[in-house]
Amino acid sequence: MNAKQKAFAEAQARAKLVADWLKTLMLPGHPKPATKAELFAWAQANLGVNRTNFDSGWIDAIEAMGRQDWYEPSPRRGSKT
Repeated sequence: MNAKQKAFAEAQARAKLVADWLKTLMLPGHPKPATKAELFAWAQANLGVNRTNFDSGWIDAIEAMGRQDWYEPSPRRGSKT
């Protein structure tokens, strides 16, 4: 396997890691627990993924789980003042 193929395989593995994690949050009837930005920040810190890995996993998970509602932005949360 050359370097380009290895990098591609590693990126695919990271995207799958993200998708597998997101699928646990996308159970039918459950609302999105956080914004996409918040979920990306968690995945970046805890799974070691970059934006491209996350976005690929995001789309894969949404399509696999039939949760197209996750494409919509989360409602803004009120300030806690």
